[in-house]
Formats: sequence, C-alpha cells, structure tokens
Amino acid sequence: MATGNKITDKISIGTNWGITWTGNNQNPISFYIINFSYNMNDNIGIFAEIYGNLNDFSANYDTGLSFLINRDFQLDIERA
Repeated sequence: MATGNKITDKISIGTNWGITWTGNNQNPISFYIINFSYNMNDNIGIFAEIYGNLNDFSANYDTGLSFLINRDFQLDIERA
C-alpha cells in the first residue's frame, strides 16, 4: 500500500507498506518506507527516508537528491 500527502507546495510525505513472501518459508516479511521530501524547484528535490521491516523491527535511513527528467521519469541519488 502506498500513500502520498502534500503538506505544503514544497513539502510532502509518502509511505509504502507491504509484505513479501517467497513461499519457501512460513513467515512473510512485512516492510515499511516513510519518505519526507522537499522540492527545491520544479525539477530538483531533496529527501530523507526511514525504511526497514516490521517482523523484528529494523530501522534504516538514507538521504538523497532527486531530479525530474520529465513527467514520467525521475532520477534519484541516494546516500545510505
């Protein structure tokens, strides 16, 4: 499940929640991503995100820069 919420014209928050299961084990893995982004202009933005799995609750983070090539294509540069 993915959500996206615009807080202001430049600030937004997005989430992604899901479950993966390969069929080889009994327990599926639940994961989450929470992304905070700031649009510097129409094409360039910065972001920070928290992500991990919910089964044994791990939390990781990364930050990055996004560049919107066109309406359907965006490049991200991340630092974990």
